[in-house]
Amino acid sequence: QAQGVWEEAPLGADEVGVGFCVPVSLVLPAQPPPPVSPAQVAIVTGHAYLGEALGLFLARLGFSVARFLHAETLRAAVHSDGVAPRTVCLDEDFAHDAELVTFLRGRGVQVIALVSRGGSAPEFAARKAGVTAVVGKPVLFGELSAALIESTAPAPPSIVAATPDRKRILVAEDHALNREIVLAMLARLGRVGVAASDGHDAVDQCAREVFDLVLMDIQMPGLDGLEATRSIRRAEQATGRAPVPIVALTANVLEDDRPAAMASGMNDYLAKPITVLRLHEVLERWCSPRTPGRPVSPEDLDLAALKALPGVRGDLASPQAGRYVALFVGESRGQSERLLQAASQGDLQGVAAGCHRLKSAAAGVGAVEVARLARALEASIKSAASQADVIVALDAICVALQRYRDAAVAAGVKWPDADCYAQDPP
Repeated sequence: QAQGVWEEAPLGADEVGVGFCVPVSLVLPAQPPPPVSPAQVAIVTGHAYLGEALGLFLARLGFSVARFLHAETLRAAVHSDGVAPRTVCLDEDFAHDAELVTFLRGRGVQVIALVSRGGSAPEFAARKAGVTAVVGKPVLFGELSAALIESTAPAPPSIVAATPDRKRILVAEDHALNREIVLAMLARLGRVGVAASDGHDAVDQCAREVFDLVLMDIQMPGLDGLEATRSIRRAEQATGRAPVPIVALTANVLEDDRPAAMASGMNDYLAKPITVLRLHEVLERWCSPRTPGRPVSPEDLDLAALKALPGVRGDLASPQAGRYVALFVGESRGQSERLLQAASQGDLQGVAAGCHRLKSAAAGVGAVEVARLARALEASIKSAASQADVIVALDAICVALQRYRDAAVAAGVKWPDADCYAQDPP
């Protein structure tokens, strides 16, 4: 294959540039398709520069990477090796190919579409094809990291134990990345999440299956969440089926969204960005009785530290013990949400400062795991942790905070009757 090399002399104020091109002929041996292993990320793009840049970035994250110029080459590699990659990044020239996406998804592959920002047509085509996440171009590596974390990380530990009768939750969300994040949170909380890509899909699935709860995005293309809810309610009335609880998901903080959601037949309201704690509270309200969790362990709660606090006098059922726990949980919940917002905006030093305060407060009330995770995250930020790693670590802190609250109640702590700090536990 011939490759030209172009050199050009620099221009002065009154000079005419000159250059020359030297053709170089290279004879390369035929190479078989790159091998594919289960841990790999495969990149399919006809743009060499994009493929090279993504390959370098993913390699720095520790992924083994295979690059393909054509989708058929990837398909041939999967057929010949019998092994598919864990994740495939499809450039927008390939992401609309529903047959290719179905081929990959049928082999357990998570498909991330890379589409141009500012144009809805490529993104809509990719979602219609069935991709699991969409990342805009120019690619922001923080956004790509978040998508890869959701698609390649092993299932996180659940707050509650997994059992055969776990509640099934339908997640109706048109934004693929947001949908995947909510599904991952549900898995962490011991629930079974089922994806619906738009309002029509949600209505169809509710007609075919009985769900314990529906999380419904309000603003979706085609059939929005409000109209989808009305359709579901009409079908329930026509068939005599018991109404399924429907919780609105929206990024719009306007107060008039809430009455509009309730008027459509929704039962509750959950504002974005969604956190593990807020989602857990919604599940507790609408999916009771809850599956029992694992027993209280010293990792969740240091009983001796809590009993030694002033006014408790060794009695966990005392009103003072309940006030301590409720105050810590309420303030820490608000702080964790602020830290997640700071991390999403790239203010990692602000996150480190918040973790420094959180670890001290947690240690004081016996929240052992919360203190440990906050201390570890503060240290990792000082060691140049990535934005994606910080967000994942903050999510783990939210889970540990919920475990602490549950452990305290299980150990006999009485929640204050008039609780101005945090919502009553079940």
